Amino acid sequence: MLSRINKTGFFHLLSSNLLVAIGGFSSQLLVAYWLTSSELATVKTFQNFILIGSVLSSLGINSAILKLASEKRKKSEINSIFIASFALAFGSSLVLVSILYILVFFTLDQTNIYYGILMQFSVVILLINIYNLQSAYLQARQMVRKLAFLQMVSRLIGIGSIILFTYLFGVFGFLSGFVFSYFVNNILFYSSQKNEYNFSEVGQKVLRWYKKIWSYSRFGWGSNMASHLAAYSDMILLSIYFSNSSELGQYAFATIIIMGYQMITSTMQQVLTPKFSYIATNPDKLYKQYKYFLPRIIFVSLTIALLSILLYKPLIETLYSGKFTDSFDFFIFLVLAWAIKNIYSYQVTFLFGIGKFKTIFKNSLLLSIITLLLLLLVANFYTILSVAISLVAISIIGLILYSKSVADILKSTHGVYDRENNVIN
Repeated sequence: MLSRINKTGFFHLLSSNLLVAIGGFSSQLLVAYWLTSSELATVKTFQNFILIGSVLSSLGINSAILKLASEKRKKSEINSIFIASFALAFGSSLVLVSILYILVFFTLDQTNIYYGILMQFSVVILLINIYNLQSAYLQARQMVRKLAFLQMVSRLIGIGSIILFTYLFGVFGFLSGFVFSYFVNNILFYSSQKNEYNFSEVGQKVLRWYKKIWSYSRFGWGSNMASHLAAYSDMILLSIYFSNSSELGQYAFATIIIMGYQMITSTMQQVLTPKFSYIATNPDKLYKQYKYFLPRIIFVSLTIALLSILLYKPLIETLYSGKFTDSFDFFIFLVLAWAIKNIYSYQVTFLFGIGKFKTIFKNSLLLSIITLLLLLLVANFYTILSVAISLVAISIIGLILYSKSVADILKSTHGVYDRENNVIN
């Protein structure tokens, strides 16, 4: 089984992501020593805002790259698709950043801390989208080992810069390191692939491919926008409704720890999306692949969550001498929400791989509406802990939605599964 999984490049990418996650986690531990709880809350709120902004301006084009570039095509066609996608993503990101600067300039007071932060660091939205596009290209071409190496090197450089800049300049140093890390990522990715990129006749390539790109990206865009609103709106809403910056900082610390767990989810998606896409026309193989990975994803997700709950409090108390002990109550529910979400993220990966973008979009839109309404209600009338608890309920709803969608698709496409003979009738 392990040799079979290893052929996909999963362990190369996982080991790279784990090294980066360990380095990132360590950097967050160091940074937390130098930032106050309120500064930590400010940083986290900004990061969530930027992540939502980057998805909004991306137009879902990286989703189109994953699908179109993973199909059997001529190399020249794949290059044209990438260049057209690059031009569209760059243009849309530039427009959003420009609009954001104008809105901030005319709506926020210059004494507001977010005025300076957004005016100086919003350019990272453009850098994030370019990085995601280049990463998606390597994923689609199944250059997993190359992707793993580039991610490891670029992220470790970024982590080092965040630690250094935070130590020297505090919260603004952290944000500077955050922007610099994506700048380095893009330089390394581009340098490694520049011989494959042909930027001649960009306009013609855009005109030729934009309709095809948009046909795949629009539902991916809507789905990503909905899922990011659901995933990252909690910190933004909490910063609006709760004035206790110390307690908000405890919650922010717990969410920073959870970010490390997202590496497991992203690794799974990076490896399995092209595989499902490649076998999408083979119903028997597709069904068996889905059934093969599902119980393993469930086991790994729940095991990690339970072990984390057992180890979190003694580790944090030892490392921080009680500074972030109060984050434990938040962490319990956040890690349980992650575990459940990781399971249905696998189902989303399956649906994406077989091109069911409309299904993903509908589920994501419904889930984001439920999330925003529930979080608004809870944040307005209850406590921060109640918000964390509500995230578990939201993850359960997401699991129910996607489980039903996958079951319906498998039933309608492949018939009834005979468990005794392990064949499709």
